[in-house]
Amino acid sequence: MRLNICSLFNNWFFSFRCSFTFLVFSTFAKYEVHIISLLNR
Repeated sequence: MRLNICSLFNNWFFSFRCSFTFLVFSTFAKYEVHIISLLNR
């Protein structure tokens, strides 16, 4: 959904900020899964 919203805007700054936010969220999700696996050990 967020990616579709990014593609709708032609403003390069907004698309860059949106893609950066998506990258941060995906990285945080990976670390969150890693932390949860460490806590469950």
